[in-house]
Amino acid sequence: MKKKLFTCTGSHEEDNLAKLDKENLFTSEERSWISEQELKNTYLSSKDKLLEWSIKENAGLKFAAINEAANRISEKGFKKILSLGSGMSDNEYFLHLGVEKNVEIISSEYDTYAVKKSNEYFPEFKTIKFDLNYDLVTSLNEKFDAVIFFGAAYAMDDKEFIRLFKDIKEAGIKEIMDFHAGYITNIERIKYYLRPTYKFLKNTFSNQKVYQGKFHGFGRTRKELLRLYSAAGWETHKIMINRGIYPFSIILNPKQ
Repeated sequence: MKKKLFTCTGSHEEDNLAKLDKENLFTSEERSWISEQELKNTYLSSKDKLLEWSIKENAGLKFAAINEAANRISEKGFKKILSLGSGMSDNEYFLHLGVEKNVEIISSEYDTYAVKKSNEYFPEFKTIKFDLNYDLVTSLNEKFDAVIFFGAAYAMDDKEFIRLFKDIKEAGIKEIMDFHAGYITNIERIKYYLRPTYKFLKNTFSNQKVYQGKFHGFGRTRKELLRLYSAAGWETHKIMINRGIYPFSIILNPKQ
């Protein structure tokens, strides 16, 4: 099962979202524009502000995944890590603090404003521009031991998902850690099937129109995710449930 996900006004200001194409995924230009509009005077105004926000936001949520990733890097002796779809790179900064000093982390993001701020605030590692839906890991011409997604893989449709995961395998990468943000739990699956009835009743008895938000990714069930991983040439090493904010996470190894 797969469904489209729409960002709500709790994540962005409705006036800003209204200026964007709500039917298609965020482009690099759209994401960069809205980040600068909404964040330059708040938690992207300084490194201290960003870390203060991140600690409050991540406490008990994302730190479980960061700790899991740090432990796996140590266990496997990985030396060079590529994080894809890094957002503001705060997760990568805390990951950097949790691994050995000789471990190199490359952060990547398609939001050019976030890339600029990440390189300004976190010179300990490099942040590059990389668009999950268009770019290739093989084109970076670097050898990485592992790739990490801290929630970003849900933003790709099936075709782009398989294309990128195939390319990661072609790049000779030994492992993928996907902390997945678009997982559909059994409870959410039931809600999804009940939603058309709810919407019909609401539209019947209410004249109020609810803003749907902007399309920003896909929700998928475990079965659907496993199908995509397999189609791209990857097999399951370990499935992890409820790593903080991520209800479904997985470690993948290339099929032989």
